[in-house]
Amino acid sequence: MQCLGASLVRGALAGHALRQPTDFGRSSCPGSVVELLSLLEPAPAYALSPHRDLLAWNGSFGTLFPDVETLPPVDLNLVWLLFGNTRARELNGEWEVEARRTLSQYRAEVAPLRDDPAVAGLVARLQAASDEFRDWWPRYDVAGFETHRRVFDHPRAGRLVFDTEQLIPVASPDIRVVVHPRGWR
Repeated sequence: MQCLGASLVRGALAGHALRQPTDFGRSSCPGSVVELLSLLEPAPAYALSPHRDLLAWNGSFGTLFPDVETLPPVDLNLVWLLFGNTRARELNGEWEVEARRTLSQYRAEVAPLRDDPAVAGLVARLQAASDEFRDWWPRYDVAGFETHRRVFDHPRAGRLVFDTEQLIPVASPDIRVVVHPRGWR
């Protein structure tokens, strides 16, 4: 135990921030993150919980994917949107690439939560809704987030290509803020 304490002190002394506890049951977004999303306009941006639930988004994301404003709360999950929502699937110009990437990131994020009923429920729901999810889930691919390009085939704006970045708020390290800072047609 002394070794762990010593390494924590060394980390703090070396200028490294100590991680704050993760709130796996989070269902709301701190006001500071909501304000950040607003300040990121015109870049589409949204905040995700550890379960990949959409906690908040800005107007640009609502314009990119207008259905997000009217979906029931149970469907406001990034993994569900990719695999279980036909309109979100059609919006993604490179659906298979993005779906595989998102699934591997989801698996890495929820690994400590494998016994969580919310995770088990979503996985069961996805297996019933998507042949691809059912085929890919047992492969156990895991990956962390990497900056990448996202392609959208928007019904009114046409083909849009964005860079995608992820931010982790220091005061809420369980939240992931995803931003598409640049877009090209």
